Amino acid sequence: MRKHGWHGWTGEETAAGRAWRTRVIYQTNLATSYAAGRLAQLKEAGFRYWVYRHSGSEHPRLQHLAWDGLTLPADHPFWQTHYPPNGWGCKCRVVGADGPKSAERLGGKPGYTEPPAWWDAIDEKTGEPVGVDNGWGYMPGGTVVDTVRALKDKLNKLPPEPSVALIQSWLKSETFARWFEQPSGGWPLARLPDADAQAIGAKEGVRVAILSAETAAKQATRHPDIMPEDYA
Repeated sequence: MRKHGWHGWTGEETAAGRAWRTRVIYQTNLATSYAAGRLAQLKEAGFRYWVYRHSGSEHPRLQHLAWDGLTLPADHPFWQTHYPPNGWGCKCRVVGADGPKSAERLGGKPGYTEPPAWWDAIDEKTGEPVGVDNGWGYMPGGTVVDTVRALKDKLNKLPPEPSVALIQSWLKSETFARWFEQPSGGWPLARLPDADAQAIGAKEGVRVAILSAETAAKQATRHPDIMPEDYA
């Protein structure tokens, strides 16, 4: 777990462990939902420039700190992979500006109008650009469904208990009920114990079962008595 950033895990059945789990769920949903909403605002406002702002964390990720003040056009490819959050616990943000002067007032650094030369280099350990955690190299969508889709591949990296809790929180949401009416893509359904995953021949490291749109549509046709809340 340490190599994936989960060295703070304090135990599934302890009070501290349950509090940690709750915090992971809350912060993950909050950060991604905020980012998606903020992205929608930036696009609707039509800002020509976006400015990357570091959170000011006491113990910053050096790569994230290096992007602080970077001012780029809204359509620059940098944002497709580096729009924050760029990892678990990342609180960086993006602000919009109409021009260079307003960008400077918002924290943009004069002359910092090109990303560092290494910005698109891929880290072999994560499969993402350097400084971006595994699975976080994407621009957040504008809906909760997009958020779930973006996060579902990260669930295998979590310890079992937080992963299960996130899946259950999503299954109990109204968003899942709406997805079930018109399914597309897939939805995280369950976290399998290691023994069960191995028994069905799951790939190493894959423990999360996904409800596909095809299966959901088939279930709705053949078993209309099964409701979204039954999955939860």
